[in-house]
Amino acid sequence: MPKNPKLSLIIDPERDIDNAIGFLKYEKNKQFLSWFFYGEAAFILDPSFTARKRNNIVRKYVRDVHAKYKKEIRAGLLAAKRDWKQIEESYFSLVEKVFKGHPWPKGEYTGVTSVFKMYPRYIDEKSFFFPYIHRIPKFSNGVIAHETLHFMFFDYIFFRYGLKENSKIKGKPTDYVWQVSEVFNVVIENWKPYKEIVGHKGRPYPGHEKMYATMRRQWMKNHDIDWLLDQWFEKKKR
Repeated sequence: MPKNPKLSLIIDPERDIDNAIGFLKYEKNKQFLSWFFYGEAAFILDPSFTARKRNNIVRKYVRDVHAKYKKEIRAGLLAAKRDWKQIEESYFSLVEKVFKGHPWPKGEYTGVTSVFKMYPRYIDEKSFFFPYIHRIPKFSNGVIAHETLHFMFFDYIFFRYGLKENSKIKGKPTDYVWQVSEVFNVVIENWKPYKEIVGHKGRPYPGHEKMYATMRRQWMKNHDIDWLLDQWFEKKKR
């Protein structure tokens, strides 16, 4: 039987700072930037700021939020740990079935609380971010499940197709592999067995709706991960 990964959920404001600064540096999608720095954090995107000033503002903002809401963040972390513990065995078991017993990639998985509104993941580091509080009860479960599903997906497509997240495929958009990964996650998130465990539906990113509709029809026709992904990727030569 595949061994479930060890998942640690932690508070680390300095990692949240690095995450936000990295997002500002590398993310070019204005919609994603507005989602990330949403609400009271929206002022960070003021175009009058230099990159250096904006980074300093991010550092101050995150540290100030952690100081002001220390108790709430701690309580949110404890709630997230409790909620995840209730579903993790069922979740890991279902994902293993979807991927035909493929072992989870090795490493300790780390989820870090974030004061922002988007939750990036770092495949090589096995780390991701999740909300310490949300208006939807147990929303953290949906984020944690979504991000850990990515870890399995990318390990599997490297094993089967020799592809990584940043791999380029001739004739496809430069971010095609990423697009397929996100659409796949949403297809699984809207699959009844998954929803019954995690409790949250997924929604495709704007521009992914057509791919999602096609892939969802394929998955509902045949719950076979290899057959499904063969529709989107070409198997590597062995």
